[in-house]
Amino acid sequence: MYTFGRSEFGNELWIKNGELFSNVTLVEVEMINNGDFRLDVVSAAGTVVSTGHRSGAGWQTFDFHAGMNPPVVGGMSPYKLRFVNASAGKRQVRAGRVSP
Repeated sequence: MYTFGRSEFGNELWIKNGELFSNVTLVEVEMINNGDFRLDVVSAAGTVVSTGHRSGAGWQTFDFHAGMNPPVVGGMSPYKLRFVNASAGKRQVRAGRVSP
């Protein structure tokens, strides 16, 4: 499991500074402020292969088998993970985790 702490972003935030992940099942993030955002799963070559959209403050969960479009399957590994702001202003992250 990889955990991350407080951060803020206006456009995008790469989890673990854009390092590659493999076989993730779940990404959870606690947002401090309201607003729309998404999680992109990005191939090592830089192509977005899956996306999940969420809105609001509090804990938000991205289930890689059911909460992403398309679902993330083993053949997509390795990949990078990034949050993208889809609202005006900045998104504030309190904490989060990436689970295998």
